[in-house]
Amino acid sequence: RVAKIALEVRRLAEEGGGIFTARPDRERIQSRILPPRQRKVDTSGLRHLVEVNVEKQTIRVEPRARVVDLTRMLVPRGWMLPCVPELDDLTIGGLLMGCGIESTSFKHGMLQESVEAYEIVTAEGEVKTITRDDPVLFHNLPWSYGSLGLLVSATLKIMPCQPFVKLSITHTNNHSDLSKATSTAASRTDIDFVESLAINATHGAAMTGKFVADAGTAPRLSLSNWYDQWFYLQVAEKEGDVIMTTMDYLHRHSKSIFWELSYLQPWGSWPIWRYCLGWVNPPKIAMVKTYQPEVILRNFCDTHVVQDYLIPIEKTEEMLKIGDKEFGVYPIWLCPYLNKAHDKATGLMHPHAKKDRMYIDVGYYGLPTVAPVGSFDMMGALHRCEAWLMKNQGYVMLYAKHGLDEKSIEQMFGFETYYAARKALKADKAFPTVFDKVKCG
Repeated sequence: RVAKIALEVRRLAEEGGGIFTARPDRERIQSRILPPRQRKVDTSGLRHLVEVNVEKQTIRVEPRARVVDLTRMLVPRGWMLPCVPELDDLTIGGLLMGCGIESTSFKHGMLQESVEAYEIVTAEGEVKTITRDDPVLFHNLPWSYGSLGLLVSATLKIMPCQPFVKLSITHTNNHSDLSKATSTAASRTDIDFVESLAINATHGAAMTGKFVADAGTAPRLSLSNWYDQWFYLQVAEKEGDVIMTTMDYLHRHSKSIFWELSYLQPWGSWPIWRYCLGWVNPPKIAMVKTYQPEVILRNFCDTHVVQDYLIPIEKTEEMLKIGDKEFGVYPIWLCPYLNKAHDKATGLMHPHAKKDRMYIDVGYYGLPTVAPVGSFDMMGALHRCEAWLMKNQGYVMLYAKHGLDEKSIEQMFGFETYYAARKALKADKAFPTVFDKVKCG
């Protein structure tokens, strides 16, 4: 399979380059319309778990493998990835060449920090293994969106896990207290998970989790049954300690696609629907996109906010105030992550420091309420948020609709060693730049 892809890359490079993968747009987890792509390579066969090495605590996996499938295989055997981005259709390749974050990231960083080796096809059709021994190439592959080469496998660390998670929920009544509770939790070393939800402007829930071997007597928070209520709605009504199975916890937001399903199915949380037809959810995102004409998808991108803003954690409260002014979207996902520094190559997303630094993902997913329907200025709001991010060492997750041009992307991200990596791999012969990969159509 890999040899066939290498031959195809070489052939297309000789024709003029500009190579993308042939993954259909409907299968991509993104909130922007992509421009037309002419030269495409089919990587759909690369969806396997190639190897599990318990002795070395690593797995080797192909890029189209879904994280949920890896979780289903690993967790019952007492293992997991250090970072488990949870929506069911997320793939290893998309998460590594883009980015992936979860509630363990305050400890382990983004998914890319778990990589031991990348195997890519270069612009010359060579299959090349890249490890930390080549820091310029290794640290510039994440966030490069396939602009340096085509990923064909990755070797990642795995770690032991327990069958249950004890989740502790604390409620707050303002952004200041929620921000402080989240920051305090992210500094702890005795827990395994941290995330918070700003449920509305005056109600927040800060959550910490810890692996436990036994369920004990604490109340259960279940998501396994087809009729179970969505996670974020259960959290809004619970306080103190609850017990979840590890599998339920790791994919806790999948059932309701965070809270996006409440827009597709306003009745989806109703008891009568959950008990009678709850088993049909969640719908496949690819299926929903398949049956939506492009005009509807464009309208969705122009009117529906889907943004992840990555900022230094001390800026959380300020970002929440800006989000209230520009979007008025709730709930808001707050997920701290350790932004790791790398000595010999900064990489595209870096901590703006020579040491590790705590950042946080502030996730906005929903319909804006700051303007009447049909009059919301999406691009104006995005431009203002992006300008604030650039002044405050923040980043935009580039799967989303954005207002950044090529100069702005180079200003926001760390391109100090990216072009050296691109030159070393002779990527210009075959692959578009990062901007060509992430620009909106």
